Amino acid sequence: RGYRVTVIAAGGGGEMAMDFRAAGIPLIIAPEASRLSRLRIVSFLREQLRHLKPDLLHTHLGADVWGGWARFREHLKTPWLITSHSFEPDVAPLQRFLRRWAYRHADQVVAVSSGVASAMRKLYGNEEGKMKTIRLGIDLNRFPSRADRGISEPVNVLVVGRLVLEKNQALLLRALH
Repeated sequence: RGYRVTVIAAGGGGEMAMDFRAAGIPLIIAPEASRLSRLRIVSFLREQLRHLKPDLLHTHLGADVWGGWARFREHLKTPWLITSHSFEPDVAPLQRFLRRWAYRHADQVVAVSSGVASAMRKLYGNEEGKMKTIRLGIDLNRFPSRADRGISEPVNVLVVGRLVLEKNQALLLRALH
């Protein structure tokens, strides 16, 4: 439907790498980095942002911090969407601090349930208007395709996250198809 999606795996290829490749979806896997060298991931993501020039940055979980920081360091105005799948009650203080930064600087945060949205607001202080709940199983027929809206220019979408089933990037791709 006029979207060009590139997926970056910030923490290794994961379980779904072969699925993305088999589907012909461009996949870029970041070099492995230890916890102490996360700045290498940010540097790698900055380079990808400069090269790909996405119209939308979509991140999940830990990639929220690194993808968002790369966007910030590149001074990009690219809209940034975070999808939150869980509420992670036992996040370490430093991680909580970094995620609070990410959630506050993202343009939109999507939670997959009301419970996750409530927890995100409580843990990270998300503004009510910035947090939307989109439950899995949305009826995509409710939304007109880009072609139906008269939009012919492809939109670049960059997805940053691990390629594992619980991330459900396949749902994003179906939504864009």
